[in-house]
Amino acid sequence: MRLSIAGGALLLAAAILLSGKAEALNPERPLSAYKHARWTAAEGAPLLIYALTQDDRGYLIIGSATGLYRFDGLTFDPIPTEDREIRHGRVLFLLKARDGTIWVAYDTGQIATYRDGILRLDRSAPRMSDEPNGMVQTRGGAIWLSQQSLGPALLRYQRGQWKRVTPDYDRDEHTSPRGLFAGRDGALWLATDRSLYVLREGAIRFERVTDAHGRTVLSEDGYGRLWISDDRGTRPFLPIGVKETLFPTPLFRRWTAVTRFDRDGNLWIANGEALIRVRSPATGTAASSADRAGRIEAMTTRDGLTANTTTPLFEDREGNVWMGTSRGLDQFRDVSIVNEPALVAGTGRSVGLLAASDGTVYAGAAGGLYRIVPGGRPERVAGPLVEPRLVCEAAGGDIWAMGNDAFVHFRDGVARRVPLPAPFRKLGSYDMGGCIADGRGTLWVSRYWAGNPDSGLFALRDGRWRHLPLSPDDWPRGLDRTAAGGVVAWLRSGVVGPMDGDGKVGRSWVTSPLTDGHVIQATHGGIVLGGKFGLARIAGGTLRIIDPERVPSIADTTGLAETPGGETWMLGRAGIVGFRKGALDRAFVDRAARLPATILDFQDGLPEVRSLVSQHGAVRGGDGRIWFATAGGVVWIDPDHLVRNGTPPLVHVRSLIAGSARYRDPPVALELPRGTKTVAIRYAGLSLTLPQRVRFRYQLEGVDDGWVDAGSRREAFYANLPAGTHRFRVMAMNNDGVWSRTPATLDIKIAPTFAESIWFKLLVAAWLALLVWAIVRFRTRAVRAGLQARFNARMAEREQIARDLHDTLLQSVQGLILQVQSAIEHLPAGDTARRSVEQALDRADAVLSEGRDQVRALRSDVAPQSLPEALSQAGAAIVQGTGLAFHVSVEGTTRAIRAIVGREMLRIAEEALRNAVRHAGAGRITLRLHYARDELRLAIGDDGSGIAMGILEAGGRAGHYGLLGMRERARQIGAHFDILSTPGQGTEIRLSIAARLAYQDREARLGDRLRTLWRRLGPG
Repeated sequence: MRLSIAGGALLLAAAILLSGKAEALNPERPLSAYKHARWTAAEGAPLLIYALTQDDRGYLIIGSATGLYRFDGLTFDPIPTEDREIRHGRVLFLLKARDGTIWVAYDTGQIATYRDGILRLDRSAPRMSDEPNGMVQTRGGAIWLSQQSLGPALLRYQRGQWKRVTPDYDRDEHTSPRGLFAGRDGALWLATDRSLYVLREGAIRFERVTDAHGRTVLSEDGYGRLWISDDRGTRPFLPIGVKETLFPTPLFRRWTAVTRFDRDGNLWIANGEALIRVRSPATGTAASSADRAGRIEAMTTRDGLTANTTTPLFEDREGNVWMGTSRGLDQFRDVSIVNEPALVAGTGRSVGLLAASDGTVYAGAAGGLYRIVPGGRPERVAGPLVEPRLVCEAAGGDIWAMGNDAFVHFRDGVARRVPLPAPFRKLGSYDMGGCIADGRGTLWVSRYWAGNPDSGLFALRDGRWRHLPLSPDDWPRGLDRTAAGGVVAWLRSGVVGPMDGDGKVGRSWVTSPLTDGHVIQATHGGIVLGGKFGLARIAGGTLRIIDPERVPSIADTTGLAETPGGETWMLGRAGIVGFRKGALDRAFVDRAARLPATILDFQDGLPEVRSLVSQHGAVRGGDGRIWFATAGGVVWIDPDHLVRNGTPPLVHVRSLIAGSARYRDPPVALELPRGTKTVAIRYAGLSLTLPQRVRFRYQLEGVDDGWVDAGSRREAFYANLPAGTHRFRVMAMNNDGVWSRTPATLDIKIAPTFAESIWFKLLVAAWLALLVWAIVRFRTRAVRAGLQARFNARMAEREQIARDLHDTLLQSVQGLILQVQSAIEHLPAGDTARRSVEQALDRADAVLSEGRDQVRALRSDVAPQSLPEALSQAGAAIVQGTGLAFHVSVEGTTRAIRAIVGREMLRIAEEALRNAVRHAGAGRITLRLHYARDELRLAIGDDGSGIAMGILEAGGRAGHYGLLGMRERARQIGAHFDILSTPGQGTEIRLSIAARLAYQDREARLGDRLRTLWRRLGPG
């Protein structure tokens, strides 16, 4: 089993070197400077991890004793399979082929493939007789497997077929392969216990190239050069006769040893007992043996490793290095903050920092004074020193470090210990406000102990110390030097101003309310103060404050440094905070100005977020590095070379849950059960560097109006989804603000239920139409019943009037005529009076005849079939003797009409004809009667002078009621009445009435009723 593990890592070396561009680990940093993360069984990690790789989706694929897993940086998911034989098999090797397929080798000798989330057993592969101990893919595409047994020790998969291969190396060795390695040049390397063989690209035989010394492991650097690691150490493979350069790496006591180069040239070794890193061996071959040994670093469980039983090594697409062990998983990644292990805080958690004028940084830490030249590492130059809180630069470049027990004077590379002045020794536990040298060569030191009269300022000039006692309010809590060489002091009372040669702040720039703070620094923009109140700046005699409630990242500032480019870096409660050029200036002046910041915290390598109260909590060295004093020790950053993850994250829809159904790794299109309303969609942003800082946005098209900012949430919920097809899209942003190039998509199709189908909608529409029809029918019947009732009442009234006229007026007139007739019989014939009376009687007979006609009209209706005839007779009688041409036309099939409709239409026609005769001056009158299917239409036109527009607008001539009467008659029968007239071109009167109101022999259609109802209920 352990033999097989070594080969598994060998197959990965070339594949990683060929992967896409990403951030790599800085080779100049020690192994301890990398951010180390670990996962054990408590975090869900599998135990006994043998193999690692990364799939095309971005998941870390883990082969372990309990099967195959995938890891998104937060969650370990077992990968299921339908093949029971391998469901819980021990995975020894993983190989990601160039087509993206991951080949899986089990301890049982079985082979499986994993692609698109599906793990399948390859039943066409011959089952190996022993455990596999190597799996690689050569440049030509062939996949090779080796097993730890004699006989046909190799399997080759090429062009879709498996073939057993027996290596033709020296049979006298009586040994099996111990591992395989595929070079970038297409060669296949095979190691045994005694020799190293190679099968060149295109060759058919292995050739022996050199001896092997114990367990032999191969790797290839970025230059394509082969490296050998065995019991003799690590060295590049060189032609015979060329002098070897050995790196004294530990022995490979276990058969699980693996090696690999990362993309930045560091060689990582897992020898089964520790993790070992050789820093840039390719550039150190010409170095001395001591330097080569100094490039080797080791890490074990004492340093935080999950286990010493190390096995696979892998570098992901973002440049992070992963290692599997018997107890879990370890990750190493580069970070922007570099810890200096030598510069730990003292027992009093105090650190003093100073950036000297020559660019050298000095640190008082770990009981001594350290010097850091530009580009160098910390070097101890003096000590021991108890709690070295203050480090100052005096005139001439001398360095003073001040501790509780003594001073150190460092000059020209020589450190001299100086006893504390007498007042210092009396203070005991004290608070140091700072030390600074003024332009006259005086070194000022501020010390304070509440209630102790020896507190105050101490001045060193010409080798002598001078004590200046001060009141508590006048004690400087901070000192700094301005660009002009003067000293500025910040007193406990809040006064900020220049300090004179006697230690007095005689002229105050400002008396601030800021009496509790940590830092004072003279910058290009003024004097900056920092503390719990936030950040304050004094410029031109004006104090401005940025409140931490407005900008939380500036709270408890204890250090501040500026770069030549204008950037500002601070240390405070949030960690190390950086602002772009001009950002602070705008924020001090404009309270509404935004203050975007770069924040580096423990995820970026900060050992502790808590900072230390120090005179200089942050200083900038001559090489551009900025050093910070924290409770966990001294750290530094290089603002010009911050670690940035420029690799866009991949995004994957992990699962969809609908009711009790769960769909793992759903396809791009998924059809859900009919009637699904609620879904939960889980997704992953595959950025393994800092998955905790990955942010998401998603959108369900047709449901969400735009992108939804999900923050770090990795699940989307939807309820009351309508039937149809919905596209879900999700994008991810990595820890440095780089968005995924394309969103992951999932098309969700939900079939409609019967209630959501088109047939149900049509059924509802038909039901609504039927309901409307019923309402209209009911309304129509009600309207008709009302019309009929009014008609009956009118007819009864007319008949009553007719009876009254007949029984009273006509009978009386008839009786009167008879009486007069009898009276004139007594008058002589030819008498003038008799002739006058006879003429009056003739006129009375005519009136009586007309009265009988009117009574007859009141009692009789137009016959249902006689409307055309009645219209013709009425028209002929009206135009008789006028010389007008009168023409009647009838269109359509004559039908029986309701009596009241016929009578009113006849009266309207008679009035229209009389108007044409009397007022139009026409020569021709036409009457058209049209029996249409949906309505009855009547039109009467003439070619006369027309009607003036004013008369039409007024509804008729003043004192005349003909037009008004026609409109009223039309309204009574539910007809539409209209007059079309143009002066000089004639007039046409139009009357139309719906079929259901006009005809007796049919029920009107729904459309007829709706139109009629609209006319009755609508305006006009």
